[in-house]
Amino acid sequence: MKYEKCLRCDQLGITCDGPNLLLLEDIELGQWLNELRKIRNLTYDKSAAETSVSKTALYNFLTGTHPNCRLDTVRPLAKRFIGGDCDSPCGNVTTAEKASYEERIHQLEAVIAQKDDKISDLTQQKEAMQTLITNTNKRHEEQLQFLRKEIKRKNKFMTAMTILSVLALLYIIVTLIIDMADPSKGYYWLESLFKPHGINEILQKWRT
Repeated sequence: MKYEKCLRCDQLGITCDGPNLLLLEDIELGQWLNELRKIRNLTYDKSAAETSVSKTALYNFLTGTHPNCRLDTVRPLAKRFIGGDCDSPCGNVTTAEKASYEERIHQLEAVIAQKDDKISDLTQQKEAMQTLITNTNKRHEEQLQFLRKEIKRKNKFMTAMTILSVLALLYIIVTLIIDMADPSKGYYWLESLFKPHGINEILQKWRT
């Protein structure tokens, strides 16, 4: 039975109002209160008279004949059997239990401290990663802007070179056409250089 050692505790009803009876099952609660009644040397008649609970309901609940009893029936029985002002939790802790509780508290405090350190480390890592990401994005943006400028500059250069090449090609074509039409212009050759014999005569001599 739960809370059995509380039944004969010297502090019950004096400095302690007993265990948490709501955690007991109905049958266990009736048994626990009945055992306490016996320790207090209370009869069923006296208990019924002092609690204003009918003897039949009191007897059926305490003996387990009818365990499903309402709280307004159980509450006066618990108050009468336990006694006291019902405002003091159990403080009768043994030295061993106290040492165990303190050790557990220290363990929990150590776990909390470790978790706090872990949270602090993770927070610092997060901030470092955010700074790294920000700097990396900034460098990438700067590189993209530089590449865009270079591409734009090269495109302008290629356009200018293309225009110059087309103009040069047109100039060459035009001057060739002019020389073919009138060799005396002398863009690429002069017929006067080959006179008085002329180019045809020089070519004939070169062939012989």
